[in-house]
Amino acid sequence: MSDPLERSLAENRRLKEAIAALRESLENGRYERAAAVRAAEAAGEASGAHLRKTVTAMRSELEKARHEMSERVQEARNQKETELRHLKATIAELRSELERLAFAYEDRLERERSERRDERRHLQDTITALRESLEEKSSAALRP
Repeated sequence: MSDPLERSLAENRRLKEAIAALRESLENGRYERAAAVRAAEAAGEASGAHLRKTVTAMRSELEKARHEMSERVQEARNQKETELRHLKATIAELRSELERLAFAYEDRLERERSERRDERRHLQDTITALRESLEEKSSAALRP
């Protein structure tokens, strides 16, 4: 009986050793998987931290771009408003100049009309005086 008993004991030891090896292998696998999970988590955290930094940098860049755009828009508005004020001032000056020139033109026309009337009166007076003088000389020449 020792032979089957020894075989059975030997088989039992082998099975126990196999079970212990399997348990050890299973435990090592768990540790390896836990280590792999921790490594993946660390990589994920590092990747997440990198992504957060990237998002933060992009937000900062976007805010900077918005600020620069806002400044450019405000500068363009200021330039356009300045140009518009200048154009309005130029229009007012030109309108004033046009009114002054129109007044000067009307004044000159009135002076020329007045001068022509005066000249016409003077010429009529001269013609009348010459006729009267001619009539007197004609009358005097006809008298004996």
